[in-house]
Amino acid sequence: MTNQLLETNLGNAWQVNRQALATWSWDRMAVKRDRYGQYLLDGSAKWTTHGLSLESLHGHFNGTETIGLGITSLDDQCLSVVWDLDNHVSDTSTDLNLQYAIFLRGRLSEMGLQALVEDSDGKGGIHLWVLFTHPVAASLAYEFAKSIASDFRERGLKKIECFPKSPTVKNTEKRCGNYVRIPGKHHKRDHWSRFWGDKDWLSIDDSVQLLLEHEGNDPALIPAVMPVLTQKSKCKQLIKPGSLAERDNSMEMARRHAARTAGAISGERGHDLTFRLACELVKGFALSEAQAMEIISEWNDKCIPPWSEEELRHKIDDAAKSDGREGYLLIASIPASLNEKEVNDQVIAVLAKREDIFEYQGQLAVIGKKSTDGEPHHCVLKPLVLSTLREIISDSCRIYAPHAKGSRHRGSKGQRIPRWCSEAILARGHWEGVRSLRRIVRCPLLRKNGTIVQTAGYDKDSGLYLDIDDSFPKVPENPSPELIAQAVASLLDIVADFPFANTESRSAWLASLLTPLAREAYRGCTGPMFLFNGNVPGTGKGLLVDINWTIVTGGKAVLNPMPSNNDEVRKLITSFVGEASQLVLLDEITDSLGCGALNAALTGTTWKDRKLGHNQVIEGPLKFTMYGTGNNVILAGDMPRRVCQIRLESAEEHPEDRSGFKYPSVLEHVRLHRPQLLIAALTILRGFIAAGRPNQVIDNWGSFEGWSDLVRGAIVWCGLPDPGLTRVEVRDSADSDTESLLNFMRALKDVDPNGKGLRTLDILETANGRGGYSATYTKPLLAAIEELCGCCIGKVDTAKLGVRLRRFKHRVVKQMSLTTKKVKGENRWAVKGGHGGHDGHPIPPPEVFEANGFDHEYQDFEANEAFEADCADQIVQEYDDYLAGVTCC
Repeated sequence: MTNQLLETNLGNAWQVNRQALATWSWDRMAVKRDRYGQYLLDGSAKWTTHGLSLESLHGHFNGTETIGLGITSLDDQCLSVVWDLDNHVSDTSTDLNLQYAIFLRGRLSEMGLQALVEDSDGKGGIHLWVLFTHPVAASLAYEFAKSIASDFRERGLKKIECFPKSPTVKNTEKRCGNYVRIPGKHHKRDHWSRFWGDKDWLSIDDSVQLLLEHEGNDPALIPAVMPVLTQKSKCKQLIKPGSLAERDNSMEMARRHAARTAGAISGERGHDLTFRLACELVKGFALSEAQAMEIISEWNDKCIPPWSEEELRHKIDDAAKSDGREGYLLIASIPASLNEKEVNDQVIAVLAKREDIFEYQGQLAVIGKKSTDGEPHHCVLKPLVLSTLREIISDSCRIYAPHAKGSRHRGSKGQRIPRWCSEAILARGHWEGVRSLRRIVRCPLLRKNGTIVQTAGYDKDSGLYLDIDDSFPKVPENPSPELIAQAVASLLDIVADFPFANTESRSAWLASLLTPLAREAYRGCTGPMFLFNGNVPGTGKGLLVDINWTIVTGGKAVLNPMPSNNDEVRKLITSFVGEASQLVLLDEITDSLGCGALNAALTGTTWKDRKLGHNQVIEGPLKFTMYGTGNNVILAGDMPRRVCQIRLESAEEHPEDRSGFKYPSVLEHVRLHRPQLLIAALTILRGFIAAGRPNQVIDNWGSFEGWSDLVRGAIVWCGLPDPGLTRVEVRDSADSDTESLLNFMRALKDVDPNGKGLRTLDILETANGRGGYSATYTKPLLAAIEELCGCCIGKVDTAKLGVRLRRFKHRVVKQMSLTTKKVKGENRWAVKGGHGGHDGHPIPPPEVFEANGFDHEYQDFEANEAFEADCADQIVQEYDDYLAGVTCC
């Protein structure tokens, strides 16, 4: 009979294999057999009064009953350690269950332990199992379970249950310990357990097979000493973001509260009183288990009889696993009154003590968590809206309506947060005591004074919030020359496989990496746009950007296609400013690059614009470093001076097919060594600053002096080529208006050689052949006007031409410039300087050629370089004389 027929007749793989599963779990999981937990359809569960049997396990895997196996035996032995992740507050927290379980599985794998991740209820609840080949001491299993998951709060989870829950069951009244539901069918819904594979949930068939083939782990692999993870109190010391108004005094407040609490008396609900106090210490005052144990031990002297240390520890441990709201006894109480400003001031004072509330760009904002495409969670800043502010206020304080004077219940009647309170606070624009935040960064960087922000959290000196792990290495204050040389070598090593066109482009790449790290340490504009410009597709432009992005932010580059017009560019820049972006990327630039909004963003220091679709005006500093990618990008207008080019040139027709790289997976290499690479980049900057920022002999780069002095200076100081040298190639290859202006001035000089000046109407009439000039003069002028205005001559009127010419007034190109003069109240355009014509030489009219016996046409003069070289000087002189009215002979 096929498996399909079996499942049709007998059920799914759990039911089909119930006998094998019952035997397996009897041998591998059932360390406690004198009784077991039984789950009922209403969701409740209780210990049975009879022992476990194979028949009971058969029923479990057949789905007729649901069993929870005891984790600890009567002699305090365990066959398994289990973590129950059951956060169901939102879709995000539900996803965190799986993410954290997979993270723990990786942590255990590094120790050599194989763990099983189980989808226990189909609604996001996760069980993580570590099964052992033979029993281990419950005390060891208890410490091991808690230490492995001690950082769950830092990973975004509110709670986690670790089994075994206590190091012993000998002191409990019924000697039962605790139980956990084993894989199989959920007791309340038609869900059968699945296990996580490498990238997704396994099928039910594969899940059952995985469990039956699992041989368990050797208990000897449990580390005897876990110096980092055994800090089990660490997670209790971390208070839920923003919930604690008086956290510095919480220990003393809790001690006073315990002193006012009567001692427990045996037979007078002493268990309940002790457990309530334990909950108040651990949850109400947000103390660590060690702190709570210290206070409850002092209170224990009043108990009759006193509790043993093990019994108190058990109460504290159970309190830590309860669902009580953390810090609820520390929430401030504020009496409502008719003086709304006074009430609001008190609420703001409470908000100012939160660790996640900041003032950002004239708005209240809160720090939250975000994860994109499987990346680790990172902090983001979100402006507060009214509904969110109301939630935060209610989480931070209690506003109550006082009763009449003399009432014994005075002050005890709480109320919802008044709307007038939250609306007034949100609209204030200034909040006394609330810290000002400039932006969130995900890497250490320089302060204004040249020191380095490298401690996680809010940095009051810079106004930045550093979102990094506490274990991040530190940057040396005074790095040695050897250390700096190593730093340079390590950074250049990761780009060894890229086909830089020259060493200046390689230095320009290093500048693109150092700029966001140094941005806070200099004034003025952020710096030029870093253009990753390839000669063909596949040279590695995007990969270089990803390397920078990974080093600076720890995440993937955010691709922004190059907008098609100036308005779209402006909107995009407004969004960058509103989000306080550190890096931005304009990807796949296919047309020419350059527009007014982009120019303003690169050479400006602040930005102000209306938010798209809103009346709200966004105003903020231009602090982001801008990247661009494309192939043979053409720079238009004034862009060439605003661009630092990183030129990549490959001799291959299809560079993406190359092989034999030093780092075949360079991005993964960068991810693994991100801290070291960041420290290397900061070491270069810090070394340059510690050396006194010695002056480097480099050309000035207008508009970017602050960036040039620090970033360019540090790179040249390290012995590398000046990245500013890439400007020469950019200028030569740029399709700026310079060439168009030059052609126009040459053509205008030809029709107005004496510089008397022509009106825009006269210029257009001449270009259209109505000025009495031959086609030899009118055709070049017509072509120059069309090139300068970017449209055909039929669409150019006097107003459009005048606007275009005024843009270039007095701009010098090849020693020539456009000027205006007033003649009878009218503006006339003329060319000052130069001779016009080809490469600055005059172009004589045909009669000059004929008078001198030269058998050449005008076109020959333009094309025949040999003739020009031999006769140019003579013709220039003769033409000058001709213009002066001298007869040529």
